[in-house]
Amino acid sequence: MPVNVLLLAHSLGEGGSERQLAQTAKRLARDRFQPHVASVAGGFNESILRQAAVPVWRLPLRSFADWSAVESARQLRDYVQRNRIQLVHPFDFTLTVFAVPTARTCPGVVALASQRCFLELVPTKYRLPLRAALRLADGVVVNSRALREHLLCERAARPERIHVCPNGVDTEAFRPHRRQRLPELREASVVIGTVSVLRPEKNLGLLLEAFAQLAPDYPNARLLIAGDGPERRPLQERAKALGIAKRTVFHPRTPDVAPVLASIDIFVCSSLTEGLPNAVMEAMACGCCVVASAVGGCPELVTHEKTGLLFRSNDLEDLVGQLRRAIAEEPLRQATSQAAAAFIQQHYSLEKAVRQMEQIYEEHLLRRDRNSA
Repeated sequence: MPVNVLLLAHSLGEGGSERQLAQTAKRLARDRFQPHVASVAGGFNESILRQAAVPVWRLPLRSFADWSAVESARQLRDYVQRNRIQLVHPFDFTLTVFAVPTARTCPGVVALASQRCFLELVPTKYRLPLRAALRLADGVVVNSRALREHLLCERAARPERIHVCPNGVDTEAFRPHRRQRLPELREASVVIGTVSVLRPEKNLGLLLEAFAQLAPDYPNARLLIAGDGPERRPLQERAKALGIAKRTVFHPRTPDVAPVLASIDIFVCSSLTEGLPNAVMEAMACGCCVVASAVGGCPELVTHEKTGLLFRSNDLEDLVGQLRRAIAEEPLRQATSQAAAAFIQQHYSLEKAVRQMEQIYEEHLLRRDRNSA
């Protein structure tokens, strides 16, 4: 009989963690697992999950400092008991803080945590309770070797409890194909771009500055920034100040990312910090030439001059230099693009990631049964 598992995230909208949760829930082997999903804010993945016959429900959590936290904990315990949930696994830090301690009060339930970003990105008010939840959890799932080393250095979890399960890419949806520009980019000779939630740690101002330096030498080049977030307006103002506004396209966020990536020849990840970036993996799978900041898990994906190009974090001169190479050296661009797509297909398919997550679940359920015996 399948084991009932509950996966949680604060929202089911845009974002790498949300996407990984939805894809994992959809693809868990139903003869072994029956997935359930809970969130606070919902999002477009909610309807996708319901169409896949995954039960989805909402927590009334507004704040950890008011009565909604108590009511949400009561509802979570009730849902776990009523549906005979045997394993609870939050996919982001806010729900890890909430769900792990609550699940540990349910007898016989395995409580796993996730840590998909470096701890300095976690808001200060959450850091101590997050550390407590990570230590309380039966296991902690991270998506890169870099994050595992980070948690060990921070003494946030014991080595034997940390599991590396990389993100997976749907290689049917994200695959190499002919460059097909968005209408506003059809006249471009080369498109440099990124797909991202527009937050400060993505460091997209650096990308704007790099493009501004390149623009005079490549008059038909265009810059594409796809996504939304708090940095959108400041970035638009920065593009105007740099004199590149007419050559920069700000494309709204969309759940259908593949057509956007088909417009991009050179994909840039300029982040100051990353776990294992979904956007980089999807760009590689689509056959973009990736130029990435050498932070976090990026070097686990991008081998310099083989599956892409790396530049020193926040180093404008190095980024400009690598972009010049990617534009001018077409054989290098083509070779790294082809190698990147093959690398993702072989090592980071969604099916491989889900099977690995299933192994983690089964390992903890077996350990629970042995301890009970």
